This record gives sequence, C-alpha cells and structure tokens, in this order.
Amino acid sequence: MPLDIDGQLDFVESFLKDHAGPDTRVILMGHSLGAYLIMEMLRRRRTHLGPLASSVVGAIGLFPAVVHLAQSAGGRRIQRLLDVPCLALFVMLVVRIVGLLPTRILQHALKTLLGYPEHSATTTVHWLQSPWGFPESIHLLREELSRITADAWDDQVWESRVHLLFGERDEYVPNFHRDALISARNHQVAGQVSDLTHGSDWAVAPCMEFAATGIPHDFSIRHSGPVAERAADWVIGMIGPARTR
Repeated sequence: MPLDIDGQLDFVESFLKDHAGPDTRVILMGHSLGAYLIMEMLRRRRTHLGPLASSVVGAIGLFPAVVHLAQSAGGRRIQRLLDVPCLALFVMLVVRIVGLLPTRILQHALKTLLGYPEHSATTTVHWLQSPWGFPESIHLLREELSRITADAWDDQVWESRVHLLFGERDEYVPNFHRDALISARNHQVAGQVSDLTHGSDWAVAPCMEFAATGIPHDFSIRHSGPVAERAADWVIGMIGPARTR
C-alpha cells in the first residue's frame, strides 16, 4: 500500500535508528514535499529519536513546498485534475502500460521528445516502471494539498540549522506566503553565513535564499548543478562546526 506523509516520516525515523549512531552527523535534505517532511522530522526528533536527536545537525530544503501548497498555481492545477472523476485511475493505467516498454525505448523517448539528459531519463524510467511509483505520487499529492498550509513549527524547530533555497518563480510556492514566511522566520544577514550557536542544542537562526533566476521547481532534470553546489556549501557549513565541537 502507498505510504502517507506520516508513513514516510516513520520510514525516515526507522532508517535513522537502524543506521545512525552516537558519532553520526545527520543532515536532513528534501525537495518540494521533501522539505515539508524534514521540517516535520525536526519537530518529532526530540520525542521520537531519543539520544539520536543530537545527531541531526541541520536541514536543507530545496524549492520547499512548506506553506499553502493548495493556493499555488501548480497546486490549484493539480487539484482540478484530481477532481476529474476516474482521471487518476485512467492515467495510472496508461503509466502501467507505458512502463511495460523496454527501458532503452523509454529512455530514448524521454531524451528525444522531452530533451531529458541521461541521468534524468534513467530516473524517470525507473519511476515509470516501479509498481508503486505513480500510485504513491498520487496518494501523496492528495494529502499534501490539504495538509501543507500555514507555518506550524515553533522556534525550536526553526533554530535547528534550517536552510531553505527558494525559486524566484516557483509554481508550487505562493509568492505572498513565501515572502511572509521569509519575513517572519529568516534571520540570516545577507552575504554572511549564519552561525549563531546557543548551548548544546546548536540553535542557529534559519537561512533562506533565492536560487538563480530561471531555475524551475523541477531543477533536478536540467539544473541540478548550481543547486547542488549551493547545498554542498551549506553541508560544509553545518558539518564543519559540528566536528570541531
């Protein structure tokens, strides 16, 4: 069965308990809905992770869909499609049939018709051929449209080395609510690396930035390079101080 958002969080929690130890440094990272998941993981870490809570040294959200998804242009468009009777079931059947085609044919079609680079085509084909790829996506879409609303996290969550990279024109993040969130929560001084530690909890003011103009929400298809470079800078900034503690 597809996992809902809480099921996804339970999976991450179980993974951390199985693989992280007292000397492990964990940085949570997510794109779009994944950014919402990492914020929820920061919220539940003290009550669910026990001693491993201190292993989580930061979180990075890339083009984060963390506020009022249903009010975004993309969210409204998806909701209209989901409201069409039997459309999701029909598309699911089409995806299942398309997924039966040979991998090489699917990869060639994506590269030729949509201009996907090799790595993007390969990942998309794996999703198309996965028995739960599309059903899981639809299941999560329905839930996230209703669940992702106002900022529901307290200062303790936000002061956990949270770094968010927004797109200037992200169709899945309403500009008004994004700007309101940045105004309320972003204490980063422009051009400086945030490093306001407070005691053993490594409380650090959140940092929110905009990606270069023209990078879309689905940056991983053709624009992964510059986004990865910025994320890498943040990772180095988080791991460095933790290792010298």
